[in-house]
Amino acid sequence: MTRIMAAGAALLATTALAQAGGIERSNQSMAILFEEGTYLQFGLGYSDPDVSGSNAAGASGDMAPSFVLPSISFRTDISEQLSFALILDEHVGADVGYPAGPYTAAGTTADLDGRALTALLRYEMPNNFSVYGGVRASQVDG
Repeated sequence: MTRIMAAGAALLATTALAQAGGIERSNQSMAILFEEGTYLQFGLGYSDPDVSGSNAAGASGDMAPSFVLPSISFRTDISEQLSFALILDEHVGADVGYPAGPYTAAGTTADLDGRALTALLRYEMPNNFSVYGGVRASQVDG
């Protein structure tokens, strides 16, 4: 039993490590579905990551520039129980550049941009219970 528990813990630990390098930039909140009436929302996020490293050959410098995350969302009621929302956002992305220098990855770059349009429906049931879902169209360029 101890071996099984240890193997399970090791598997969970490696799964968490694999997620550390993700490219998702937006959590795409569903909160707009719970607003009242017709609702329009603009969002603008800014991130300035500080990513650098070094090895025996030298330091890399800053490898990840700042980026802006725009979004727009619209929500309206179809009926008393049914509401509809559209969300347009930049949900994934990466912009990494290793500046010139005396290390292995010098001059290497990666650029990834993604946009998504999500359509959602929410059905309000009695007793403050709701069911919602939708579809997403996504375009990613890299």
